Amino acid sequence: MRSVRTILRPRAPQSASVTPVGDNTDAHNLFSSLALEEVSESSQSEPPQMPSQAFSRSQKASAQFPDDLQEAKFSFIELIQDLITMISLLKKLWADIALLPRTLEAESAVLFNKHDGAVKLMESFYVEGRESTDEVTNQIKELHAVYRLLQDCRTKVNGEDVLKRCPDWVLTSEADITESQSGSQSQRVHILRLLPAMFLLCRNVQSQLAIDSFSKLLGRLLLRGHMSISVLFATKVYIDICEPLGDQLGCGFEILGRYGDELYKTVTETLNLNKQVKFSDWPEKSDESLVRLDRKVDFWVTRDPVARTANKTSWKLAPNILPRRHPLLCGVLMAQIFSESHDLEIDCANASGSVLRMAHLYHAARVFHYLDTAWPQMERVMTVQRTQALFVGSERPTDPTQIFPRYNLATGASIVIFSQGKRRAGNPRSKLPKEKLKRLQSGTSVLISLSEHLQALSKNPANPEFPRTIAAMIRGPTSKAVPLVAALKSLASTVTEEASAASIDYFRLHRQS
Repeated sequence: MRSVRTILRPRAPQSASVTPVGDNTDAHNLFSSLALEEVSESSQSEPPQMPSQAFSRSQKASAQFPDDLQEAKFSFIELIQDLITMISLLKKLWADIALLPRTLEAESAVLFNKHDGAVKLMESFYVEGRESTDEVTNQIKELHAVYRLLQDCRTKVNGEDVLKRCPDWVLTSEADITESQSGSQSQRVHILRLLPAMFLLCRNVQSQLAIDSFSKLLGRLLLRGHMSISVLFATKVYIDICEPLGDQLGCGFEILGRYGDELYKTVTETLNLNKQVKFSDWPEKSDESLVRLDRKVDFWVTRDPVARTANKTSWKLAPNILPRRHPLLCGVLMAQIFSESHDLEIDCANASGSVLRMAHLYHAARVFHYLDTAWPQMERVMTVQRTQALFVGSERPTDPTQIFPRYNLATGASIVIFSQGKRRAGNPRSKLPKEKLKRLQSGTSVLISLSEHLQALSKNPANPEFPRTIAAMIRGPTSKAVPLVAALKSLASTVTEEASAASIDYFRLHRQS
């Protein structure tokens, strides 16, 4: 286990006063003092203590703890707890991001329960550096400064402007950074791009290339970052606290690896599906987004983001040492990749109104036993997409009475949304005429249309074997058989005409609510 002296890195004595960290210069100095200072030679040259000596020394030190240190022990714990609270606030804004707070809570529980947490680290640090009380006090006050930055971050998270922009801790792949530098995308600095260089610098790897690159990125981040700089400080503290736990933190990387493999398969299947089935409203740029997401998973999960930088410094490190030791990075990666993949799934489900409606109508035909043979292409569409995004629920509806209410909900025509007591002010869906609302609330016309189309299809003499009507999909236009896909398209167009005023992109409104 690495000594706690190298975790919080004592420096030369300074004044006991604290300088506010309101500007970029002070923030840069604060980070440098926490991350880039080396352990003093005098501290490194201390001989190891025997267990009995260390115990008696600990007893004496615990009786002589100054008030600043006692207060700092609890503030240090609050720092980690507020980091979890901050992520929980982000979870409320992006409701589908659930793994990140759970990961932080789980790893923090290991930290506090098995190793007595920050209290033990702070006490051990004070016991080992009892002669340097001034240095301890200054570093404790710096931790308080980090704590204040974190509180400022929480204030900004609660602000209204957070909903209008992408979070600053969004990361990109190496290819996206190149595109951003060429001017094709917005010039934004991504906080997690700093972590590989920070990981090496914190271990005193003296590489001018790494130092220059890190300083340049950090300077740009300080000039443009808002919430990110607080997350950067909190990440640095969390990294140093968690490092003594070693291999116990590897579970985050294992979870991330399994998720990356599943996502890679899903993206591959979706791209192959898009080559076979072309959706009219599915633009090519969506395929490009899938490719970029695949690159991101490859860059951050499959490959080792530290290996390339470490090779330039001739520094030998274990494979995937960064994500294996830092569950916070794995949690942020998981949350961000999950958020992007979920957005693409929603875009795919809404790529064409007919595709979304046909999926519901096809599922209704299967539930009502009008169709016993599967439609392979539509089954693949329904399999690739998340059930919550396509059917607005955790499972596909199997109760016939829930088929059309869920269909109405998916197309933005929910009975609950349009009820008199549930309308929200300013919602364009609440301005529909009462006659239109009644037709939308009633699924009778849709049910009759579906029954007529599919019953006519089953009784068509040109296609007596109704379970094999899938063959009608490939017949030419001169065939007298009524293709199933044509019947579903016709029904979808009928529904579109009736619900044209309610064809609101429900999923996007749901994400913004």
